[in-house]
Amino acid sequence: MNRRKILFNQFVVSLIPAAFLAGVWRRLPQRVPIHYSLDMKVNSYGGKEVILMLVLMLLLLTMMTAVLVMYVPQGKYPVRPEIPVKVRIRLSWVFVLILNAVSVGVVALTWKMSA
Repeated sequence: MNRRKILFNQFVVSLIPAAFLAGVWRRLPQRVPIHYSLDMKVNSYGGKEVILMLVLMLLLLTMMTAVLVMYVPQGKYPVRPEIPVKVRIRLSWVFVLILNAVSVGVVALTWKMSA
């Protein structure tokens, strides 16, 4: 599978948190909790647009990370031996999945705490 197909698949997977947010968007109140203390008490509230911005920023960060891991060459000044392409692809998938889990977790937590 070539790198463009893999990157496209990662982009599609990265849209899962945005789809989840779209599904719960109408059920979110206008004012949602955006900051919690260590004992999970709400410290601060914001508009639901804040959650949208967070999901979009995580989507952008996910795709930037995937592109960097897959496409940036080891450089002119290699300190270590070059990382094989298969390892880079696996690493980029790990980054995509972890950042998606964080994004879905934030939306789910906000939805649960605002209910």
